[in-house]
Amino acid sequence: MHYLGCSYGYLIFSYEEHCLLVDVHSGTKVKPPKLRSNNRLGYFGGIGILTGPLSSPNSCLLLCSRTSMFEWQVGTNSWSEHPLTLKGERIHQIVFFKGVTFVMDVLVRLHTIH
Repeated sequence: MHYLGCSYGYLIFSYEEHCLLVDVHSGTKVKPPKLRSNNRLGYFGGIGILTGPLSSPNSCLLLCSRTSMFEWQVGTNSWSEHPLTLKGERIHQIVFFKGVTFVMDVLVRLHTIH
């Protein structure tokens, strides 16, 4: 299992096509739907954040690999995949601010994801 991040009190993990959110206070687990099997979110290859608390009506889980961003609208049963044009660089940081997703790669370049 690979650690992808911590956001709004949840640890975010992935393993192959599985994703798991664990509440750090209560231990409650949330299992989003399965991802496609070749998602490339493994060790040194992925990062994740929530765009808001799980109880928020428009909260999403964003997982980024070197080539794609996967988006899960909390409560739905599927993922959306958005291709990334980062030239295969590993993402170092991801921030969701006022409806816009920003990522910084390991070369400290800032990118806006639409």
